[in-house]
Amino acid sequence: MCGRAFILYTKEELCSQYFDSSHWEWLIDRRLPKIPLNYNLCPSQEAPVLLMDHQASTLCMRTMRWGLVPRWAKSVKDADRYSMINAKSEEIAAKKSYCEAYRARRCIVP
Repeated sequence: MCGRAFILYTKEELCSQYFDSSHWEWLIDRRLPKIPLNYNLCPSQEAPVLLMDHQASTLCMRTMRWGLVPRWAKSVKDADRYSMINAKSEEIAAKKSYCEAYRARRCIVP
């Protein structure tokens, strides 16, 4: 994985690329701010993702921080000391730092 990405689409454009145009409006969390175009998205910045809202049993779009906050970190600020933005696919299910998130907390990064 790389250490940079970019956002070229608005939240509406992103949803319409993944879902039927008649159904995507309900996917967007109304609290989701406008997603600005970004040609230099870096680790620890907010990025749009699609994930399952288990309370509503639906997919939704939200922004999330790029990187994994390890379960032993007491705060997001503590997590900045760890570089947890990359994982080898061969090891992700076995590594203690990633295995819990791998099993239960996944999202689609458009």
